[in-house]
Amino acid sequence: MNRILIKNIKLYGHCGTTEAERTTGALYEIDAAVYYSGETYGIADDIEHTVDYTELYGCIADSFQNETYKLIESAAERIADAALKRFNLIDKVEISLRKRPPFDASLDYVEVRITRERKNS
Repeated sequence: MNRILIKNIKLYGHCGTTEAERTTGALYEIDAAVYYSGETYGIADDIEHTVDYTELYGCIADSFQNETYKLIESAAERIADAALKRFNLIDKVEISLRKRPPFDASLDYVEVRITRERKNS
């Protein structure tokens, strides 16, 4: 099993339980790990035999920034679903999405982490 990790993507988005959060937006941080089979793909040295991480980045940015969400869980779910739909090689995806709280608190961030696997049809 191979893994590609894109760490700490910073994107502006509209996500929150209050109307103000969804209207104003904020900066979010996203980590994406995708897993795929193919022990010989690195040997082939061919982009067609792997997940192109520039395309994966675009998929993540599009799915997060083109929607408005009430919950960071929903946003993470949408990102995971988009990655599985767009890249047939991906068997499993892990998404971590972080935001700073919209209230005064002594903490760095709130994070949700989800793992989704391709369902065999």
